[in-house]
Amino acid sequence: MTAIALLRADLANRREAEVHFRADEERWEMMLAQMPMAFLELNTRAEVIGWNPAAEVTFGYPASEALGRKFFDLIVPLEHRESVGSVWHSIVHQTGGSHHTNENVTKDGRRITCEWSNRSVIDAQGKVVTVVSLGRDITDRISLEEQVRQSQKLTSIGQLAAGVAHDFNNLLTAIHGHADLLRGRKDLAAEARTDVERITLAAERAANLTRQLLTFSRKQAIFPQPLDLSAAVAETMELLGRVIGEDIQLELHAEPHLPAIEADPTMMHQLVTNLALNARDAMPEGGALRIATSRVEISEEATLVNPERRPGTAVLLTVEDAGTGISPEQMPRIFEPFFTTKEVGKGTGLGLSAVHGIVTQHHGWIEVASHVGLGTRFEIFLPPTDKLLPALEKPAQPPAPTLPLATRKTVLIVEDEPSVQMIASIALRRGGFEVLEAVDGPSAEKVWAEHRDSIDALLTDMVMPNGIGGRELAARLLADKPDLAVVYHSGYSVGVAAPGFCDSDREIFLQKPYVPRDLLNALERVLEGKRVNARAGLVAV
Repeated sequence: MTAIALLRADLANRREAEVHFRADEERWEMMLAQMPMAFLELNTRAEVIGWNPAAEVTFGYPASEALGRKFFDLIVPLEHRESVGSVWHSIVHQTGGSHHTNENVTKDGRRITCEWSNRSVIDAQGKVVTVVSLGRDITDRISLEEQVRQSQKLTSIGQLAAGVAHDFNNLLTAIHGHADLLRGRKDLAAEARTDVERITLAAERAANLTRQLLTFSRKQAIFPQPLDLSAAVAETMELLGRVIGEDIQLELHAEPHLPAIEADPTMMHQLVTNLALNARDAMPEGGALRIATSRVEISEEATLVNPERRPGTAVLLTVEDAGTGISPEQMPRIFEPFFTTKEVGKGTGLGLSAVHGIVTQHHGWIEVASHVGLGTRFEIFLPPTDKLLPALEKPAQPPAPTLPLATRKTVLIVEDEPSVQMIASIALRRGGFEVLEAVDGPSAEKVWAEHRDSIDALLTDMVMPNGIGGRELAARLLADKPDLAVVYHSGYSVGVAAPGFCDSDREIFLQKPYVPRDLLNALERVLEGKRVNARAGLVAV
């Protein structure tokens, strides 16, 4: 009887153990089924013996197709099999684990980046029996991180570009100014005059490059106003036909009644022109260039793909060509200044960087799709504004430039760059002005203390050393003498957009580089209390 009782007890224990085992097995299966990460169990021959639903979603293979197949054949690209094989060898033979990131391929051929944690399962004898792997698709995260890195790199390059443009504009002011003074001499020989004209032309081309640098770096002044993008693009199209060549077929698809955007019209023209010229260069044999405007709605889900996207309504500008396309290797660099795929001497690498700067200044974003040999599509997304479009008016004719009379008025020049100080001083003295000079704010205040009553106008740089900038200096002097005329000049122009800047009829901003007659005209206007339109020549207020 004792033996029977022991046997019954043993059977009961076994049944209880089986119940616990089945319960554990069910919990394990539920855990694998609900696990958000792909779970793979592999035997030592690298064959799949476990494949959970998350793995089905990640790689596209149902478990019925994955079980029994080598994972190398399923999800590892050919070019990565050697490196993945080394990882596999170390796991199987060194009874260890690994944590690594590598590229995988899905059933439909997509390339994804996965982060893997692998561990070998060891039996009581210390032998590896299986390998378990947990994988997570981090493709979107890697893409977002790369976009952040690219944005940071462009910001750093933009700061460098702005500094270079500022210093270069100072040099160009001296070059352009002296060339202009030479050109005004009546005794200049014809051959020498030709040389001066060539110097002037080269200086103008260099000035255009610095403007593009400032645009890229977002330090170019903008004059935003409510704007109909379709109308602005249509105006630009009238000019494009003359610059892109007869072998390019222009197509415009402008949606009417778009929401207004708040934008600088000149910069919108520059944006479209730069994209069109870039498309022209991508179609050396000719082709179709399609430019379109439309209204789009951005969903919350769509913002997950691109961190720059913002949900809601956007005005879309599309520029699409049928050209050579952009390779995946070149795509991350296309907005970098000075990066170009064109032959030496056929491109500055500033066109697309200027586009990027303009779009960023207008609080928009750019998306690019391209396929080698099939063409490229640029999509510019701009936010709408609630402001009303201005009534159509006949544009006023800008007044003809006039040179100031020799009134012997006195101008205080405050400039820390000697070459700019020199050309400004020469130009003003030849224009009939008395000139006082200072190299920074503190020295200007000393000159002011001695000559306050005789000083009629201030010409000041915006950015100066020793703690007092041009705006602060002018504010101090205007507080003491409210009728003082002020001309600000700078290699930068970002300060123009600040609220309250140049609101007075006796204040004006002059963008470097400029020529002496622009400086003389600017002084004449502020001394007479006449403001000039923001787009009338180099003078801007």
